[in-house]
Amino acid sequence: MSEELDLWRLAAGLGRFLLGMRHRIYDEVSRGELSEVEISTLLNVNRELLVANQSLVSALADALLNMDSARDFASIPAAGQEPVGDNPNSSP
Repeated sequence: MSEELDLWRLAAGLGRFLLGMRHRIYDEVSRGELSEVEISTLLNVNRELLVANQSLVSALADALLNMDSARDFASIPAAGQEPVGDNPNSSP
């Protein structure tokens, strides 16, 4: 159980970091500080980091947890996924 809690904390921390990074990108976009290429690049890098971190946490769960705990852990929504409408630039 301790490993599961540690993995959940790791996933949550990574998700908060990447969400914060994405919000900084949106802030800079709204202030007109980035070119289209910079916006695209930063959002692509952010997404790749999110996917890489989700894969890392999933691999750690598979390696460290028993089968039932790993299955339970896998059913938790992925860290860093915003609820629909949480993007300040998205339409409701």
